[in-house]
Amino acid sequence: MGFVAQGLAAFSAKDVTPSVVLRALDAAGAYGLRGADSLHLASALVLKEQLEPDSREFALVTSDRELEAAALKAGLVVVDPQE
Repeated sequence: MGFVAQGLAAFSAKDVTPSVVLRALDAAGAYGLRGADSLHLASALVLKEQLEPDSREFALVTSDRELEAAALKAGLVVVDPQE
């Protein structure tokens, strides 16, 4: 398995559900995020809640500084792939 395939295997795609949309609207208001950034944060928050409580490997991956700041305020671990 190649490097890219190995990396992609560690990620999972999730549907944008009504609960994610509602959470995105909340995130937009609470953190001043727009569109895709609020959906990105909301998806991460919903997914983290669905995972095991002791899941220490969960992180939001972004190079966007506004999204990073909002995610950190929301209590998420953030990984910048460019660092």
